Amino acid sequence: MNLKIKTFTDYTQPNAALTSGDIDVNAFQHYIFLNDWNKAHKSDIVPVGETIIVAGRLYSDKHKNLSEIPNGGTVAISNSKITQGRTLLLLQAAGLTTIADGVKDPTLKDITDNPKNLQFKEVGTDQLVRVLSEVDLASVDPSFIVGSGRSIKSAIYVRPIDKSQHDGINIIATTKAKKNSQAIKKFVKAPTNQTTLPTISTIRVARAKSPFGKEPRSQVIQAIQQIKFKKAGRVKHSTCFYS
Repeated sequence: MNLKIKTFTDYTQPNAALTSGDIDVNAFQHYIFLNDWNKAHKSDIVPVGETIIVAGRLYSDKHKNLSEIPNGGTVAISNSKITQGRTLLLLQAAGLTTIADGVKDPTLKDITDNPKNLQFKEVGTDQLVRVLSEVDLASVDPSFIVGSGRSIKSAIYVRPIDKSQHDGINIIATTKAKKNSQAIKKFVKAPTNQTTLPTISTIRVARAKSPFGKEPRSQVIQAIQQIKFKKAGRVKHSTCFYS
């Protein structure tokens, strides 16, 4: 498969490029993000495969465990609706807050119980790692953690992955008109075929750009999981490593 990789620096571009026909397939979003995007933009992007799910993690520069988070402590959360929703579910899993029953994509208004009276500071997703020293707790994407020179092992809480998080699995998506394309079907099948691994180009992997001027290991792993190709149809693919 002749695969042309195009990278983006934020989450607003890949679906727009897919709809406009600039690319044929992308692999950066989960089901919740896609559903929200389709509703907001009246688009017909559809999932055609699943890739990975990243365990939610909470980090702190001030505390070594959740029990140390003080009453009235400050939690930095993303100002992005989708990322914020996942963080709020993560805080609930950690036992710090409670979300209204049945809400899969919560906002701050959906918090029904906040026993520590936590205060929330909304910042850009790419700024979360930068404000860790200023707050008591934050959920930060692994690519930003590793890109800043930290380790994901420094998290003070890791949410166990279970079936309830299925909507958070990253997916491969295309338009409804192209979902039955033979080239795209081969692309979707490729990551499950271990014989394609030796065909990965290190040059293509290195194209994953980091906002910190480094190549975070998690980004390279994600690229390896997504770039499995060699012959047959031509597909223009996009991936977004950070927002």
